[in-house]
Amino acid sequence: MRTGRWLVLGLSVLCTSCATGTLFTARTSGTHAADSVALPVPYVAQSELLCGGAAIAMIERWWGRRGVYAEQFAYLVDRAQGGIRTTDLAHVMRERGWGVQAGRTSAALVERSVSDSVPVVALIRVGENRYHYVVVVEWSATRVIYHDPAASPSVEVTLAEFMRRWAGANEWAMLVRPTTVPSTAGTPTATRRPALPIDSLPCRPWLDQAVDAASLDRLDEADRLLATAVLQCANEPLVLREQAGVRFRQKRIADALRLATEYSARVPSDSLGWQLLASSRFLAGDAVGALRAWNVIGRPVVDLLRIDGPKRIRYTALSKGMTVKVGSVLSPTTFSLAKRRLADFPSLVTTRVAYTPVAGGAVEVQATAVERPVLEPPRRLLIGAAVTALFRREVWLAVHSPLRLGDVWTGQWRWQSADPRVAVRVDIPTRIGVPGTVMLERSWEAYRFSAGLPVERRSVSTIGLSAWARPDLEQRAGVRFERWSTTGDFLTLTAGGAVHKADDRVSLRVSVEHAIPLTGNTAFSRASVRGAWALPVDHWSNTWSMRVGADAIGAAAPRGLWPLAGGGLARDIPLRAHPRIIDNRLPSELAGRRIIHGGFAGDRPVSTRRGVTLGVGAFLDGASVMASGNGLDAARLYLDAGAGVRLGTTSARFPSVRVDLARGLVTDRRWGLSAAFLRPLPVRLSTLR
Repeated sequence: MRTGRWLVLGLSVLCTSCATGTLFTARTSGTHAADSVALPVPYVAQSELLCGGAAIAMIERWWGRRGVYAEQFAYLVDRAQGGIRTTDLAHVMRERGWGVQAGRTSAALVERSVSDSVPVVALIRVGENRYHYVVVVEWSATRVIYHDPAASPSVEVTLAEFMRRWAGANEWAMLVRPTTVPSTAGTPTATRRPALPIDSLPCRPWLDQAVDAASLDRLDEADRLLATAVLQCANEPLVLREQAGVRFRQKRIADALRLATEYSARVPSDSLGWQLLASSRFLAGDAVGALRAWNVIGRPVVDLLRIDGPKRIRYTALSKGMTVKVGSVLSPTTFSLAKRRLADFPSLVTTRVAYTPVAGGAVEVQATAVERPVLEPPRRLLIGAAVTALFRREVWLAVHSPLRLGDVWTGQWRWQSADPRVAVRVDIPTRIGVPGTVMLERSWEAYRFSAGLPVERRSVSTIGLSAWARPDLEQRAGVRFERWSTTGDFLTLTAGGAVHKADDRVSLRVSVEHAIPLTGNTAFSRASVRGAWALPVDHWSNTWSMRVGADAIGAAAPRGLWPLAGGGLARDIPLRAHPRIIDNRLPSELAGRRIIHGGFAGDRPVSTRRGVTLGVGAFLDGASVMASGNGLDAARLYLDAGAGVRLGTTSARFPSVRVDLARGLVTDRRWGLSAAFLRPLPVRLSTLR
């Protein structure tokens, strides 16, 4: 029926307006050379031996062609030569309709081509009798930037280094241009079809007249006619779809969303209704809801995965971690998991994942990330060390991505006499069934309690794995070998899970452990449960939050593993009027084999200037300590109230600092001052110490 012709047109307007290019679009603005900015060529990673295929895909996508992948050129691979021959690469490009200039090329010609917004495929030598295709996207007097299909986009090398590698491949290059001149007429915004008889439409004559008015872009007239049709044909659902289409084209997205939702519920078999609902949700900011609607009709297909920002971490490491497959349908679960898994890379500071609809029922998934430097700048490193030394008597040193996998290598030294610790730790993103992070740690520590209790020393070797199984489910498992000075050796099995709901405003975390004795001692178990609620999720808005939890451990466990209340928000069980360390000892009265705890807080920002935010808040902490470390079996109730200030930046890259003053309300009237570093939600699943 012709009622769909302008509705489909409205949807195509959404797609083409979001597309990144049109085939054979002219890209010779002439401004690139002056600005010396890398050409934004879409990056395509290679599979085995297909660097040439990936280079073709990148060049064709630059000129606007979509649906091109490296694997489509696998038939060109000469395995004896370890890839695609240069002659075959040039030949297939000519067969596909491109103007090709290939062979030994001068540096001046490559520089001029890139200046004219024509990326160049270059062959470089990477080893003894080993060659590799790259796509040059910037050429200047001092450096060259190219996309490396085997590693990452935007690889930067000095001009001298590139010339050395290029000379090893006889300075072969391929320049590709369209062979046809693009039309300047543009794409018409409407296509009139031969009029159909009025009898072909229900609810005549209003619906037919409304369709004609809409096809001529007389949207207000079409809207009035459809309003009449609603009154005259209340039981005709097609009127809802046409109304939604008109409101969509009028950019009245809320109205279009309401009408499309109602229509899709009444006529679930109409694919146009689902397209309109998905497009309305997308423009309304509901990216996940839009995918749910598109998935009903088997859309959208991922055309390209772009990852912008990281220079050191390999593209393949990030893309495999995100598990977004090019050519597959993008589902809400896949999209949300990609967000979680990218944010889980230890050496990334901030991440963002979004998608853009493009023509043909496809989307381009766009990820942006900020990675940490290999080592923090000396000034920031010294300031951070001074702050942690002041507040916690410890220093850290972290090295980011030495393996170019998003990994972090950390060293810690804590000289606090109550619980000194030395540790080295490695966190490496990997894939064991599902993408996750493997943690390896070796530590040496001691625990000194009050009341004359003996010092316990412990050495630990740990291996663990954490991963997102679903967008709302985080899992962790591991094993530890522990050697205690008081109770001998144990092999400890650990497992945990965390559920995050309501945009991370609600979370429930559970951790369990079982220690198996290796030297004839008694086995023991321990468990921890945490629940948290916060509103809103934005860390720098007015916030109300609540937390509850319970910790328990077996009687045979070393005292150093007992739950311990006290200290600021950075501690396991905050109790801010009661320091976690008193007179260089861990207070035995705050340690117990069972502790039930919780808290309530309200926070409010009061000032934001030059990116620095100041907030104030009030809180109530509580804990009931049972079977405490000082030998008392009766439960001791602690209730602390107080207020504090929070200082930080509006950037998610840096944590905020929270300083609190609290007073004990029951059991004792102690005053306490505490400080802690806070990070935004979600509250993550942590490893028991």
